[in-house]
Amino acid sequence: MLLWQLLRDIAQILMAIATFLTAYLMYRSIRLMEKDRKRPVIREIIQKVVTVLIDRLDQELRACKTGRYGWSHRRKRPDHVFELRECVPPHVTPLLNDFLREHPRIKKYFDEHDIIAQKLINGLRRLDEAIATPEFFAKCRELIKENRRLREEDIPYIINHVVDGVGPELPSYTTYEFWRKHGEELLKVRERNDIRVIIEEVEINRNKLIKLSGRLKKLLEKARERYRKRYNLLVEELREQRIPTVSVS
Repeated sequence: MLLWQLLRDIAQILMAIATFLTAYLMYRSIRLMEKDRKRPVIREIIQKVVTVLIDRLDQELRACKTGRYGWSHRRKRPDHVFELRECVPPHVTPLLNDFLREHPRIKKYFDEHDIIAQKLINGLRRLDEAIATPEFFAKCRELIKENRRLREEDIPYIINHVVDGVGPELPSYTTYEFWRKHGEELLKVRERNDIRVIIEEVEINRNKLIKLSGRLKKLLEKARERYRKRYNLLVEELREQRIPTVSVS
């Protein structure tokens, strides 16, 4: 009698273990199926949102640390400082919003970044307006007469250098020789009192943006790595692959 009771108890324990294992395996199977289902979406978020933002922040950090903002007098904005929402095309915005909802800390830095970036851009715009006076254009025209490579139409490029506070890096630039000869003289306009006030404001926002961009870039890199491990993504899948075009002659 005791033996039958013992066997019955063992059978019940085994049945409970079997039930638990079955439930666990079903749960694990569902989770794996859910991962497989979400994997393409996660890959798209990484490629079109996270990696794009990391690349742009890297570009912006280099620009802010060197002062080479890539200012454009004609467009009244820099090439290398931007609001991050501008970096994502409209059809990708829903993915960006989904990502930010899932990462509130990243969203906080993201929003703060765009506020400071806009302040920096506005400061550079005011700096451009203060520098590009009729007197400055007249001075440039006089100096250009000595340089056969430049024309009056090139004065906006000179203004770009003065706003950035640095000249062209490579001899291939049209303004390279001109700047070597006259750059130091033209930069003296930045010593004007009204311009120095604007430059101080620009410097404050530049330093703020360097800190924000650095923190945000690290958070994005950590989020990307977590996604990569969780969804078993290859390193090659973190960046959108460009399909080379083949010309047909």
